[in-house]
Amino acid sequence: LDSISGLLDHDMKFYEFYRLIASLNSSIRCAHSFVIPEKEFEPYVFNKAKSIPFYLYPVGEQMIVLFNGTNDERIKPGSELMAINGKSMKEIKEQMMSLFWADGYNLSGRKQVLEGTIFSAFYYAFIDQSDSIELTFKNEIDKELTIKVASQTFAQTQKMFNKNPVNKAVLKAYKNTPKKDWYFKTLKEVDETAYLRINGFGHKKAISNESSAIIMKDFMTDVIDQVNKKEITNLILDLRENKGGWGAMVLELYKFFTNSDKEFEFYGDGFAVTNDTSYLKYSDLNAVDIASLDEELIPQEDGTFLVNPEFSKTSTEQIPYQKRFKGQLYILVNRGTGSAASEFTAVAKSNKIGVIIGEETGGAYEGDNSVSFLHFELPNSKMYLRTPLVSGNLAVKPLAEKGKGVIPDFEVDFRKEDLLIRYDRQLEFVKKLIQESK
Repeated sequence: LDSISGLLDHDMKFYEFYRLIASLNSSIRCAHSFVIPEKEFEPYVFNKAKSIPFYLYPVGEQMIVLFNGTNDERIKPGSELMAINGKSMKEIKEQMMSLFWADGYNLSGRKQVLEGTIFSAFYYAFIDQSDSIELTFKNEIDKELTIKVASQTFAQTQKMFNKNPVNKAVLKAYKNTPKKDWYFKTLKEVDETAYLRINGFGHKKAISNESSAIIMKDFMTDVIDQVNKKEITNLILDLRENKGGWGAMVLELYKFFTNSDKEFEFYGDGFAVTNDTSYLKYSDLNAVDIASLDEELIPQEDGTFLVNPEFSKTSTEQIPYQKRFKGQLYILVNRGTGSAASEFTAVAKSNKIGVIIGEETGGAYEGDNSVSFLHFELPNSKMYLRTPLVSGNLAVKPLAEKGKGVIPDFEVDFRKEDLLIRYDRQLEFVKKLIQESK
């Protein structure tokens, strides 16, 4: 804070100031703390941030074109973006990742800033607001091509995808996307195997921990009924790109997969750094919560405050469901597996429940900061900030290397050719694993 304050000694443009606040936020190393240029972020991303007219996706160390949003047919899907305005992509990626938010020392989580619409928006916010951009590409035969393009909003870029014929094959591959956030199906190609997709731990009817838990319990009870009826012995749980949601919902899900009849702990202790109520007008706490802080927060010797477990139904010992899945569980994760989804994966990893496949999760293994939040706009710039009030630990066995995401049992990366034809190498790896185990 002192370092940032020392730099505020002159008039500066909005995005120069934004980069300073973003660097401060990034240094906290918390995936639930963020600062964005405007509160209404989706309209900002699609209609305001004029940026690179391509949909890019990181594969290994490369930035690959998935869709071309210009009229130029020379840049085909699969081309690699090498440089922007003469600056190498390695340098640009490092700069953008250093300003983005993630838990602990997790580089996997920071890589989310390099994907598609998010990359375009934050390249604009973090680096360059120019009206035109010079881009250097390399095609499959290592031939380089430099073009100059006009910056445009992502809404404009998206409209061009259908107009440029070079996108035709890739658009066809990405045409059919399941509309349901949660769905269960049996796999015909692998005997006694089913696939369960959970995109997020949220629901339009979930308005509290209690209601979210009931919704998940009802859903999973039906899933287990189908599993038993169809004699499923292998279940693939797909948590990729699951950004999290209700903690009670993920806890409820875990009760259907724990491998013991004994009571278990999922969440450990939670801590707050202060019991000062003066700033809580910016929080999502209601008047009843604020009035009961003296009971909810227990002073500790180090100056922090323990969240009284009596006020949290999720931090007490939990009872597994007798009617639960008792076959072999496989959990698919990636850098987009964050917050509550990463928490599920961490506790599963600690208790040796299931085989984890994919890439390092976006959330930290030991826990995260969440529960309740401060939300506010800076008074003059109007940039929007959020930061949590509670630091929560997970009931996991400690690891030697702290502050990383959950490392899979099998790390499986996508390749460029997978991206272009939408081949799910991670899911296919699991299917092969199951077939070989038989």
